[in-house]
Amino acid sequence: MLLFSSLNPIAEDNMVIGTQLDLSIEVILENNPEIINRYNLFSNDHVATLRVIQDGLYNQLNMSTTLQTRNIKRSLIQEIMMSSTSDTTWDIAPPSQSNLFDEIKRAQDIEIKQPINLRLSYSFQREGPPGNQQVTYSKSVDVTALPDSELILQSLHDAVDPQRGCQNQSDVHFTIKNMYYPIINLFENGDPEPIIVSNQSIDVSISKSCKIIDNGSRSYWEITQSQFNLRDMNGTVNDNGLIFVPVSEKITPTYLGNYSILGFYTIIVYAVGTILRRGKFTFANF
Repeated sequence: MLLFSSLNPIAEDNMVIGTQLDLSIEVILENNPEIINRYNLFSNDHVATLRVIQDGLYNQLNMSTTLQTRNIKRSLIQEIMMSSTSDTTWDIAPPSQSNLFDEIKRAQDIEIKQPINLRLSYSFQREGPPGNQQVTYSKSVDVTALPDSELILQSLHDAVDPQRGCQNQSDVHFTIKNMYYPIINLFENGDPEPIIVSNQSIDVSISKSCKIIDNGSRSYWEITQSQFNLRDMNGTVNDNGLIFVPVSEKITPTYLGNYSILGFYTIIVYAVGTILRRGKFTFANF
């Protein structure tokens, strides 16, 4: 069992060194469900906080008593908070904006109910292993199936309306409840896997703001949550951006090349066995 545990003496840490967060609208064409048109709203690789998990969040998440997390070595757990503001302004070509606006109106039409999804994607960058340094997980939510779908669709309608002027303030705001779980397993190989714990799903607040700058308008999206806060050494809350708690699996050392840890140990056992057999044969001849 030591071979696959975090106590493996030759395994190396593989902690997260960067994160990217994206939010997009997906439109599934009703006459061809295999086609999905995607419109990007938010993109951000600005990390506000990235460190080994501190007592505050560790205790808020009850990680020492929760069955799925209580045996995880704390040095392998990190806490990440993303900046709440998109790295770029929302710049969409007028024809595409008109198309998106029409699709949302179709979703609002009770006779048509055009499917509209919101997809939250988050990627984690690591040092290794080679070829799998970046891993991504995404969660899609069907807006039309939510209990408050009418409110959310109306907010999206207002946000993408080509005729809506800039009000120099947050002009839309809505919340997607239970959108994602913050604790996520990052394996040496394979896709990330959230650790689903009851009462730990996070509600995501989404808003679009517009500012008037130098007689022009600039629009941008923000994504926040208010359930968990990360504080600095002075106790100040850093931000209210989305948080992630990656649990990073240790990896095969790079000096083993293409050999896995299991392969490495197999070679060692075979070599030792060969030496012992040769030793027994030598002693038998005396």
